[in-house]
Amino acid sequence: MFYDKQVIGKKIKEWRVQKGLSQEKLSEAIGVTDKNISRIERGIQYPKAENLMKILDVLDIMVIGLDSCTLYVQNNPLRNKGLNIINSATDEELELIVPNIDFYIKNYKKSRKKFR
Repeated sequence: MFYDKQVIGKKIKEWRVQKGLSQEKLSEAIGVTDKNISRIERGIQYPKAENLMKILDVLDIMVIGLDSCTLYVQNNPLRNKGLNIINSATDEELELIVPNIDFYIKNYKKSRKKFR
């Protein structure tokens, strides 16, 4: 997904606007200047890796993979919340969570088929 400064900057701006944040608010949240955010969004500079992770966190964008020079992200706050819960669960907690998720999804799909 990310290969050059312009693409990164354009996506960050798109996600920031969707979230309703100004450059100033985003910059305050991650500890950089609003000019730094502007330069990133205009494709003049790459964000530092640590700042990119902070930006993605503030904008509720979850990194789901990294392959070579490509960063894959998920822009779905509800899915991100669920994945964060699962990722932070212990093995014991996962033994309880996963069967319940499976149960609810299967029953949801069955109930939708009945009403079609």
